[in-house]
Amino acid sequence: AGTALTSLVSIQLFHKTLEFVVVTDHDPTALERARDNYETTMMELYDQAASEEEKEAVINEVASVLVEFIPLKWGQTRQWKNLERTIKSDHNFLKTDPPVTFDLVLGSDLVYCVEVVEPLLRTVERAMEKTVKCGSGGRFILSQSFAYDSETEKEIDRVCEKLKLQRRVLVDRLSEDGSKILEFRFVL
Repeated sequence: AGTALTSLVSIQLFHKTLEFVVVTDHDPTALERARDNYETTMMELYDQAASEEEKEAVINEVASVLVEFIPLKWGQTRQWKNLERTIKSDHNFLKTDPPVTFDLVLGSDLVYCVEVVEPLLRTVERAMEKTVKCGSGGRFILSQSFAYDSETEKEIDRVCEKLKLQRRVLVDRLSEDGSKILEFRFVL
């Protein structure tokens, strides 16, 4: 979650195709900050709308996307089960479908040390579990603003091989503007 920038941009860009968005962080303070930023952004979008028609569009489109803010520590099965329970209890349309899974998982600057690689990718594996079994191929898009050291790169390769993940570089401009975007998909 951090500041929820990735989630906020996604909601504004893809609101017409989103069923719901789940914002997670292991830090309750960061999660609260993310919620505050979401609420402030929705109010600002409404206030900036020039006409009643635009205000109505903000309410009926962007602000109508269901958004949950849920604590989650990567690799923790119990916390994942809590996430599932929270989502199912808040959204009736999910109650009949046992596992909660996602077609798309987004993250930004999540890998800050080698020790987080496996718990992060295992959590992503769990998040996309059903889409992979159904053959629809969920995706994890990860942006980074700094280069990983060689040990972290090797660990990513090791865990990808172990979990049958394919890593592909979509954009690499670290040397230009400090951005790199990776896509992870399960090998089906």
